[in-house]
Amino acid sequence: MHIIGSAAGNTGREDAYSFLPKVDKEVGEWMLYGTASAFPLFGNKSPALYSRGDINPRHLSIVPVNPLDIPAVSASIKLADSIRGFGQNVARGADISTSMLQALEHHGLNRPLAGFAQVLAGQATTNKGSLISAANDLETTSMLAKIPDRLVNFGGVSRIFGAKPMDEAVALSAYYRNKQYQAMDRQKIEALGQAVKTKLAGNQMPDADEMEDFMLQYTKSGGRIETFSSSLQQWMRDSNTSIINQMARRNNSSYSRKMQELMGGEPIPDYNAPSISLDTEQ
Repeated sequence: MHIIGSAAGNTGREDAYSFLPKVDKEVGEWMLYGTASAFPLFGNKSPALYSRGDINPRHLSIVPVNPLDIPAVSASIKLADSIRGFGQNVARGADISTSMLQALEHHGLNRPLAGFAQVLAGQATTNKGSLISAANDLETTSMLAKIPDRLVNFGGVSRIFGAKPMDEAVALSAYYRNKQYQAMDRQKIEALGQAVKTKLAGNQMPDADEMEDFMLQYTKSGGRIETFSSSLQQWMRDSNTSIINQMARRNNSSYSRKMQELMGGEPIPDYNAPSISLDTEQ
């Protein structure tokens, strides 16, 4: 799927995971994620079982040679990180119960326990604390009254079994897959920018044919034509103004003030040849 999504000219990053659900959501999920996950009995809260039991080797040597890749070691490190994160959050004033449930959610040793923590908290989060999904039970006041609703409408049964609700798992998989495509597009645009900067150095401008070619490569790399002008201006600045001078002129941060103190208010020579001092306090 990644080969299809990353193919040259596929600027929309369309692949089977995005195409088949558009044709028919239920059939697409059945074809992509298997009968167990798309079983009609569960509806849209079916457990995402397609990611369990993956036999694809993750290492060239099959058996991991790096101790950090051994499941027991990586899980223990994850547990230690969860405990440390819980202590740091509480020390910084975070709610104790919420911090504890998030630590249980991401402790990495027991999936059903992590799912049970999500049911109690009424939300699923990333390991950075960002919200993935939340239970829609704000109108209830009793914790005991919330649990049955969360078991049904928040996919609590699937979570306690150690899986995610199907819709959430599919959406989260698409989110991370799109992030990979975006990172790949940024790398291509940065590589193009490196070539463009050679044409812009010395405050020179490419001719019409070169500019048209740059625009074409920019759109093929995943960029939008509406943002090409701003990217060109950024490349022009970076190819003619010293990055040291750029940092020193950002007067709103402590880093720029430190740079000004270090340089004594004197700019680095560059193509723009600034005539004013960087030391704005004088």
